[in-house]
Amino acid sequence: MDKLDRKIREISEHKNIQQEKIKQGILEHLEVKYNLKDHHEEDQHIIKGIQKKIISALLQEPDQKKQLNQTIKYNDVFDLDRIEMSLLNDAWNELEARDEVYAEAYEIGLTDNGIRKHRQEFIV
Repeated sequence: MDKLDRKIREISEHKNIQQEKIKQGILEHLEVKYNLKDHHEEDQHIIKGIQKKIISALLQEPDQKKQLNQTIKYNDVFDLDRIEMSLLNDAWNELEARDEVYAEAYEIGLTDNGIRKHRQEFIV
């Protein structure tokens, strides 16, 4: 644990990221990595489809990011139905744990890693 704490402090200092945000990212990564939320095979397939819609929509945005406000509805932004909306959080968390997307107070977008990974898949 000491090694983990040292690494968190090091990243926090060098990247200017709050330690709590780093710890939250680690927790999210662990949940995805060790599959604490087991989904039925059909739901897993739907989650993969949601992730493709998220990535495709964000790749088409200027600078691969979308500004948010109170009137933005994710089902409209990503063209999701009711079932997909119920699984959106899980789909997003998986992408975030793989460092492919980010979410801030008024903005969501693809990380550099996400752009590099998916650019070729969705070029029109």
